Amino acid sequence: MITNIVNNMKYIGRSKHSGSLRLLQLFSAARELTQYDRPIFEDMRLHTLESYTVTVLQIVAPEEANERERYWIKYYNTIWPEGLNLESGGVSGKAVHQQTIVAMSSKLKSRYAVHTHPSVGRVQPDDYKQMMSSRMSGSSNPMYGKTHSADSLTRNRQSNRNKYSKPVILSTDAVSLEFDSQYAAANYLTANSVCTGNEIYVIHNIVHSCNVGKLYKGYKCTWNISA
Repeated sequence: MITNIVNNMKYIGRSKHSGSLRLLQLFSAARELTQYDRPIFEDMRLHTLESYTVTVLQIVAPEEANERERYWIKYYNTIWPEGLNLESGGVSGKAVHQQTIVAMSSKLKSRYAVHTHPSVGRVQPDDYKQMMSSRMSGSSNPMYGKTHSADSLTRNRQSNRNKYSKPVILSTDAVSLEFDSQYAAANYLTANSVCTGNEIYVIHNIVHSCNVGKLYKGYKCTWNISA
C-alpha cells in the first residue's frame, strides 16, 4: 500500500517487486505518461517522492493475488475519489466508481472535442479492408477446418465460469435478480431468449453495462458489492 502522508490518500496494488521499487516505477510513470489521468499519477505529479510511504499488507501466492488485491482495496476503501485506485482490483470483473466513470467521460469528451484523436474522421481504404479480410478468410484463418473437441469446450466453459465470477444484479422496474457471477447472468439472459449469441459477447455487454451505467436488453446491470 502506498500512502501520501500529506493528504492521507492511499493506493493499493500487487507487485512481484519490492514496495520501494514499485513506488519508483509509479512515480516515474506519472511523469513520463502525461497522457494518462489515473488518480495515482495525478497525485504524484503534485507531490515529491518523499511524500509517500510504502506498507506491505500481505505476501501471497500468485494465484491468490487477484482476490487479495480486491479484498484490501475494499477494506481500505481506496477507489477514487476516496483513494487513488481507479478500479476494484484483480484482472477481470473490475468495478469502477460511478463518479470515476463520469469524470473520465468528461475528460475524454473535452480532450477530443477538437478532433485531435488520430482515428477521428479516419476511414480505411476499401483495398486495405479487403486485404485484411483476405488474411483471415478461408485457409488463412487459423481455425479453418478445425473444431473444438468436447473436452476443449468443457475446459473453456469452466475457465469462463472462473474468470467471470463477480456477483452482479440485473434489475428492471418490476424485478431485481441477483447472480453470483457474470457468467450466470449471461446464461439467464440467453436461456430466457432475452439475447442470443456467444456467451462471452453477452458477458462483455453485461460488464460494460455495469461499468458505464447503461441498460442492456432492458436491464440495469450493477455490481453486487454486498455479496
